[in-house]
Amino acid sequence: IYRALKPFRERVLLVGWVATESEVARAQIDRYRRELRFIQPMLDGHALKAMGLEPGPQFSRILERLRAARLDGEVTSEEEERALVQALISAQ
Repeated sequence: IYRALKPFRERVLLVGWVATESEVARAQIDRYRRELRFIQPMLDGHALKAMGLEPGPQFSRILERLRAARLDGEVTSEEEERALVQALISAQ
């Protein structure tokens, strides 16, 4: 849901909500607008630097992967996010 709706501005989401007759689609748009778009990883660029990473393009890739993991329920704590970052670093 997040990846599908992220590119759209609020006005477009509202038009989509009004235009559809699907209650499921409306519920998903509502969920995105009220909850999903605000979910952020606990770690940020400062935390990545503190973990020894050099700032660069990898930061945004890692942070997007952390957000996806949080949205999917793969990580639920800062410790799990740190472990995922370490795994991503090791895999490179």
